Amino acid sequence: MKLEVGQEVAIAETARLYFAAAERLGITRLRAVAVHIAASSPWQRQAFADLMDDLAVALRDIVAAIIRASAKPFAATAALEGWVASDRERLRDLGETVAEVARAAPPDLAMLMVAARRLMSLRDMPQATAVGSP
Repeated sequence: MKLEVGQEVAIAETARLYFAAAERLGITRLRAVAVHIAASSPWQRQAFADLMDDLAVALRDIVAAIIRASAKPFAATAALEGWVASDRERLRDLGETVAEVARAAPPDLAMLMVAARRLMSLRDMPQATAVGSP
């Protein structure tokens, strides 16, 4: 997966941001929950596969946006925290949704789709300029 970010960023810092964002946004939890969803028809299996792709694309786009808006020199932790601070309410709503999906026994595809849609809406989250500035 290639990120177009407009600045040189070390692979290790990009990876650090990618995994920290996946954890902070609940994508790691959603993926863990997703393996328990029964997909009995070809249509359900395709919907599930498409949803997993959507989560990956949303994460890629969010990481790229965070890097583009970050201060130089780039620091993953500071950049992520700056981005989170730019819209805590939307992130809190996403966190509540992810927690509800994770508590469901068993979760279903519709729940996961709602959580994924909320995550994807963060791709257009307003960005503070030079997040992560010292």
